[in-house]
Amino acid sequence: MKKVVLWKNRIDNRNYDCFETFETFVMETEAKVNDGIIFEISEHLNKLKESFEFYFHEEMNTMQQKRWIMNPFQPDVTTGISTKADEELIDLSEDSSLKMTFNTRKLVQFWASLQTPYPIISTGALK
Repeated sequence: MKKVVLWKNRIDNRNYDCFETFETFVMETEAKVNDGIIFEISEHLNKLKESFEFYFHEEMNTMQQKRWIMNPFQPDVTTGISTKADEELIDLSEDSSLKMTFNTRKLVQFWASLQTPYPIISTGALK
């Protein structure tokens, strides 16, 4: 999804590097790309994004809700479990030694090691 947004922004700014074949064609033929073509490509990318959102809405929501599990050190992340869980997540995210540990362990090992100090979020992460 992020790539589609990136591509649309690039096209809207007349930067074609995300579409190598198109960019090569424009450069080799020295073609002038009119506003209508840009509009059509941009609209196509909008519709593609909307289709992704329609067909994969649930999966994308689940991924968004679970991103704290993949990286608990991101700013402004909540668990969606409870206030107590969010407080545990804040405490964990401010622990620099755990951040170093996070980068050296597998995800399951990391969360399993936190069952005593952070029981709510470790249980939620391991589900």
